[in-house]
Amino acid sequence: MLYTQNDLQMIQRQKRQRIFLMLIPALVLLAGVIASLAIRVMWLTIVLTALLGAELIACQDLLIRPLTNYEKHLKNMLHGRTREVEGAFSRISEDITEVDGVDFHAVLLIEYDEKGRPYDRLVYFDAMKEFPEVQPGEQLRLLVHDKAIVSLSKGTPSP
Repeated sequence: MLYTQNDLQMIQRQKRQRIFLMLIPALVLLAGVIASLAIRVMWLTIVLTALLGAELIACQDLLIRPLTNYEKHLKNMLHGRTREVEGAFSRISEDITEVDGVDFHAVLLIEYDEKGRPYDRLVYFDAMKEFPEVQPGEQLRLLVHDKAIVSLSKGTPSP
């Protein structure tokens, strides 16, 4: 297994820390907005409200959303439906592909249909994980959720 419950707990802890750190300047700006309303300084209220909105939107977009997407990915990997896929390894892309807000490397496998004709199957390997040393043509047995690899093992195909 590439993922453990510990991975999920680490992401959730990191997400809580970032939310807490995001709220500190937000509360300071909110206190400034309230104070500027109380003393009736319109331009200060406008500036502080704009800064508060910008801070909340930027932090949500840049700090919180990536962790929320990865947390959802981890929950799917740990608790979602999976299926087994077998095939010969063809190649892994060095480029990073973003799927549902999570970074992946595209992996191409060669499988065979009922008539023995080869076809390519695209699956995704988490860019945060280390891909094992695999030679082209080597048989792989994968456990996948949707198109994301949950676990990977080398071996011969089952009959």
